[in-house]
Amino acid sequence: MGFAAFNSSSIGGSNNGFRDLVEGLNWVRRHIAAFGGDPERVTIYGESAGGQGVAALLTSPLSKGLFRAAIAESAGETNTVLLAERMAHTAAILSHTACDPDDLECLQGLNSTELVHTVNSHIGSDEGNHWAAVTVGDDFSPDTALRQIKAGAFSRVPFMLGSNADEGSLFINATSLTNTEAECVYEALGDSSDDTAKVLKGLYPIIPGQNNLGALIDLYSDVAMHCPHRELAQALDEAGASPWVYSFNRSPGCPLQPKLGASHGFEVPYVFQQLDVLLNPLQPNCEPPSEDEDLAKQIGFLWAFFAREGGQVPSWPRFEAQTKGQVAKLDLGLDPLDVDTETGYRRFYCARLAPLCIPAFGRTSIQLNAAVERCKGVS
Repeated sequence: MGFAAFNSSSIGGSNNGFRDLVEGLNWVRRHIAAFGGDPERVTIYGESAGGQGVAALLTSPLSKGLFRAAIAESAGETNTVLLAERMAHTAAILSHTACDPDDLECLQGLNSTELVHTVNSHIGSDEGNHWAAVTVGDDFSPDTALRQIKAGAFSRVPFMLGSNADEGSLFINATSLTNTEAECVYEALGDSSDDTAKVLKGLYPIIPGQNNLGALIDLYSDVAMHCPHRELAQALDEAGASPWVYSFNRSPGCPLQPKLGASHGFEVPYVFQQLDVLLNPLQPNCEPPSEDEDLAKQIGFLWAFFAREGGQVPSWPRFEAQTKGQVAKLDLGLDPLDVDTETGYRRFYCARLAPLCIPAFGRTSIQLNAAVERCKGVS
């Protein structure tokens, strides 16, 4: 119920899950010295939904002064919903239980199985699609993260964010797409707009007689991750708080599935040097190549250095929105170079996607997979 919103503050108000994060940071600040830590040198870290939590904390008035630096990996666009909508969604979902939204005693008596079943039964509905999101309009989140940053209302701390080259490969429920199926998906995403479909075909070409799943993976990766990150980095740069931005491009040597590439979450085992997580259980004899081990050591060192020193990583330039040059490679002393800084990364694609009215699958993959399902078998 951390995403629910109630009329009565005595029941809980809104954004309670995120308020738990704030309380956790307060606890860390009070007690970290007992573990040998420094309360003035706390770095918050999150990936995927955790990265969205980091972005929410970066712009929340309630978390100011509780951390010195922040790292958000593959956060994409921070999902938001207005407070009035959230209260309506909460009431709609709870209407399938025996409880009134204002009846605290009844709500406390609901068991977790019933709650999970009730929420899951709404997946695909408006309230279900917007459930896992920041509620905008309360004291935790007065406005969206982007508007908060543009207004200068955020924690000015060293901030690292980035994404992976093939983010979308983990979210698309398909193994192949013919050219006619891919064209159908483009038209569906553009809401039958010929102009939108034409732009998408130009950016992500469809090739007759081949598997066009890669084009859709690139499209999803840009809309859901790369371009929202770029927009956030631009806003921070314009506010005088340029972040450190990366793009992770390494496809693991022992992949879970060959088609996944540098997929969502695949950088995390490199950060913590736990490459066994990525091993395919169907290939028990596959040993990660030395390049994977070397990259993990370098990335682990960089992330730890960033946290320890509060940014200022040698040889890692901060994001510059107006730079016209090529993508700058982050030199880790390795060959090939599998991490880029994102000064110019995907600029061309993001600039052309911005004007398109593609339904909000930057928030969720539901619309995209609905289009894929609808277009399967089209000839």
